[in-house]
Amino acid sequence: MAVKGYPTTAGSKILADWKPDFDATVVARLREAGAIVLGKNNMHEWAGGGTTMNPYFGTTYNPWDTTRVPGGSSGGSAAAVAADLCLISIGTDNAGSVRNPAAWCGTVGLKATYGRVSRFGGVAGTGGFSSDHFGPFTKTVEDCALTATSRCENLVAHEPYLRKQPRDYSPELLYRNIASLTVPASSYVTSQRVRRVICREFEEALQDVQVIVAPTVGIAAPTIEECKQGFAEIDGRRIPFRHPSGSIGTRCTIPFNVTGHPALSVCCGFTADGLPIGLQIVGSCFEESRVFQVAHAYEQAAGLYGRKPGVA
Repeated sequence: MAVKGYPTTAGSKILADWKPDFDATVVARLREAGAIVLGKNNMHEWAGGGTTMNPYFGTTYNPWDTTRVPGGSSGGSAAAVAADLCLISIGTDNAGSVRNPAAWCGTVGLKATYGRVSRFGGVAGTGGFSSDHFGPFTKTVEDCALTATSRCENLVAHEPYLRKQPRDYSPELLYRNIASLTVPASSYVTSQRVRRVICREFEEALQDVQVIVAPTVGIAAPTIEECKQGFAEIDGRRIPFRHPSGSIGTRCTIPFNVTGHPALSVCCGFTADGLPIGLQIVGSCFEESRVFQVAHAYEQAAGLYGRKPGVA
């Protein structure tokens, strides 16, 4: 997202020299509320993956175990909050890119209702804008609520770059974007119709319960080496053939990017290896207050929010 005077690259060499002369709306509102911008964090290239292993700006490490990834695509933001480098960080969530790293780094991460937070000043990632959300990372649910209540489509977005600078995409992101070329317009229209049906069914389910609770991610943070095994080296270039954190990492998060429902991840425990586990709490559209209430009550009852990683 745009931050005035700061390099805003979306994790890509294509935008390496872009320094916007304006703030994204979410940044401007945080400044108005008294926030001080300390800097920007690393992310997965074009928000297109769940590891934050960036081929141009380096790999971000998980503060709980530096041999592991922090998640993604907003892994740098989650790692910074977990390591006590800042109190609040903002990321984008297109398929779980706030909630996934929040779960793997033991922070709180919110994807608000679609349309609740202005996306002006955002840079289109690999999922475009139709399912993209801005969201905060914080240490506690209370801080998340205070931040959220302060005054604070893929091929189309990337086509100019793909035509002029295809070699400036890493193999992983080039693969993802070229795949978009094979999707016919009729399939896109059908997917939007299916989306409306899914939204309606989730809203009907939420008429009977206050929130839906599910795991945030189906696995704990994988190691950097495990993630590297998802790629094959061909002619000196790493080509994706299997992504260890792909479908497992998003199967519980991406449905709510499709429907737009608010969803928050809060730490609910630790593995035997001491890695954080995330619990996802989902509410009806524009009912963030209910999500915060349930998450805060759980957080207080569980008493896990005081634990810190070794590097904090």
